[in-house]
Amino acid sequence: MNDQGEEVDLDLHSEGNGVVAIAPYPFRRDPLSFSIMTRRVPKKIYSSDSEFQKTVGAAQYFPQKFTMRARKNNAFSQVAGL
Repeated sequence: MNDQGEEVDLDLHSEGNGVVAIAPYPFRRDPLSFSIMTRRVPKKIYSSDSEFQKTVGAAQYFPQKFTMRARKNNAFSQVAGL
């Protein structure tokens, strides 16, 4: 929601290396860096929910860093070649 309480669609664009450009940018700090704890599991088809849950439960946690920044106004025109 924006400052007037209206719903707003956010456009997110991955720039690689954990950087995400967002428009309209909803945060006061730009860029905004943060870290979350994640677990990595093998990308495969699991035979059951139980097998997947056991795999997730055994996986080690590690910090994953992200940075969000405001998308430049002309980002789409650069991609489209305009």
